[in-house]
Amino acid sequence: MKISRRMLLRGAAGAAIALPFLEAMRPSRARADEQTAPKRLLFVYIPNGFRHEGVYLSTPVPSNGTPYTLPSVLAPLAPFQKKLTVVQNLDNGIAIASGADHHAGGTAALLTSQACQQSGSSVVNGTSVEQDYAQAAGAATPIASLPLGVDVYSNYSVAPTLSTNVSWQDGMPLAKEIDAQRLYARLFGLLALSPAELARQRVHQKSVLDGATSDANALRQKLGSADRDKLDQYLAGVAALEKKVQTTSSCVASLPVQPGILPNDGSPNDVATTGVPAHLDTMSDRVAHAFACDLTRADTFMLPDDGFTNWQFLGFSDQHHALTHDADDPAVDPFCHLTNAQKIDAICAWEAQRVAHLLAALDAIVDVDGSTLLDNTLVFVSSDVGDAGYHTHHTMPVLLAGGGGKTTKMGQLVVAGPGNQPPASQQPFANLFLSMLEFAGVHATSFGDPSLQAH
Repeated sequence: MKISRRMLLRGAAGAAIALPFLEAMRPSRARADEQTAPKRLLFVYIPNGFRHEGVYLSTPVPSNGTPYTLPSVLAPLAPFQKKLTVVQNLDNGIAIASGADHHAGGTAALLTSQACQQSGSSVVNGTSVEQDYAQAAGAATPIASLPLGVDVYSNYSVAPTLSTNVSWQDGMPLAKEIDAQRLYARLFGLLALSPAELARQRVHQKSVLDGATSDANALRQKLGSADRDKLDQYLAGVAALEKKVQTTSSCVASLPVQPGILPNDGSPNDVATTGVPAHLDTMSDRVAHAFACDLTRADTFMLPDDGFTNWQFLGFSDQHHALTHDADDPAVDPFCHLTNAQKIDAICAWEAQRVAHLLAALDAIVDVDGSTLLDNTLVFVSSDVGDAGYHTHHTMPVLLAGGGGKTTKMGQLVVAGPGNQPPASQQPFANLFLSMLEFAGVHATSFGDPSLQAH
């Protein structure tokens, strides 16, 4: 029997509406062990690196595996020091292996461990590590992964696609959500419905579902083997779509309050004094609640780049990127009485405050196993370049936070063993990402460019 594509789509229209609640109409799938909490991976991007003097160097230099006194730049993270590790001797030189710009290549390759390049509309890159986890764990959650940020602007105009994205799937950038209200609606729109409203939706969609399923089964009997396979694949896809909007009762925290319109820093030339911190902290809170409701287990979060150029809430208005190109200038700004190096450190300390807020939001929610969300999350924090003043890709600034006991010892300085990455014989990011995937239950044997020989 010949079936037109138009007929199939018309028949499927009801299913597309009804099937999202298919699993919700039968007994919910119980977790195999209510006391076992899911693992989450969260990757935080900080632009323009740190000054190495502000992160790694101290007197005396601590040895590998010893407790580490946090420098002033990282002091805001002190409440979480027992769940925080500073990792040294890691390299991401693959970011510019094909001649990509330091910032653009370092941003795009931060989580892909692939040489990347952009020429006009043509972009070369790989798949970021959180997408590998999303492919393994995403079927268990309504949203496979959640790329987040604060702005889409960048005053850094070289290869803009590369310089504004850290989440990639098969060489294609995954757009990040930057609007707190829109993010709230996406995450909690159905969860926020009253029981009566939700019941009405389920009754309506069940009636449509019954008819759509009956029609699909009747049609299936008339199709050949190949067409039945195609129809089954289609219905499986619609069933997967259900997980994007289904309502569950698995939240371990009460729903957050819907945010108002934030004094958002949406214009690169107009940054409200409190707008940037409020926006970042609100987005961080949404990450915690998304994890608490098991809406997703794989997130990326980009802190603002030079689209936010006015640091008036820190006492100056210099561009972050411009400061890094003149970091060693000893001149003191007569208005704020800071050198460029001190301004860079002030920005990095402010970024550490934002990361601390994110960790606090995760640590404040008790998970299903009695520990906190942070204990069951591994948070990776790094940047597009290593030393802010030199724009290198070796000795990258890397912080790990959360429940990383199976990945690395927490509360210490960890110096990775010698690796094969020139010029400093350091370990590639890919090796760390394999360990992070292992923490999350994904047993991968390689990641990124094969030349890294990750293991």
